[in-house]
Formats: sequence, C-alpha cells, structure tokens
Amino acid sequence: MNSKTVVSKQLRRIEIQRTRLRESLDKTQKFSEKMAIDKFLFDMDYKIMQIRIKITTSNYRVHELCTQWLNKFSKNHGQPSRYYRFFDTLQVSIETSNKIKKLIKEDPYRIRSQ
Repeated sequence: MNSKTVVSKQLRRIEIQRTRLRESLDKTQKFSEKMAIDKFLFDMDYKIMQIRIKITTSNYRVHELCTQWLNKFSKNHGQPSRYYRFFDTLQVSIETSNKIKKLIKEDPYRIRSQ
C-alpha cells in the first residue's frame, strides 16, 4: 500500500469517527459530556488540519527539489532552458505582471497547450 492510500484511509477513519462524535454531541444532555466530546472534536479537526498541512508542505518540497534537479541537469547538459515553479504568490505591479505574461507568451521553450 502506498503512502497516499494510507493517509487517505486514515483521514477517512478520522472523519467517520468525527461524524459519530458529532451525533453523540447532539444527543447528549450533560454539559460535562458535551464539553468532553467537543474537545475530542477539536482534537480531531486539529489532527486533520496537521495532516493536510504536512501533505501540502511535502508536495511543495518535492516540486522544489524536482525543479532544482531539472535545472541542474539542464545546466550540466548545456540545455538552453530552465524550469520555474509557480507555487509562490508574489505581489507585483500591473506593469510587471504584463511584462511577465509577455515574456512567458513569447518564450520559444514554453510548452504550448494544444
């Protein structure tokens, strides 16, 4: 079983358990039980969020390393192009944005969609 499948199954289990706890919370009348269940729900939400953050961070690192490897390979083999990833959000002026779009559009090495 690959790691993506394991993580997906674990997230699904947590979400099913969360649903059951939510149903219990709606049924219970005691304040102390409601607070305990609410804390469990919070902990589960926190775990789900942490897993998703780890996945996102891991994906980012993989793309970063692949881009670095491709550029190093391209440089070592005299390739005339380099790779850039677009996961970063940069604030630029409209003029700069237009220049970037123009550069990308005119780049002879850009892969064009069919």
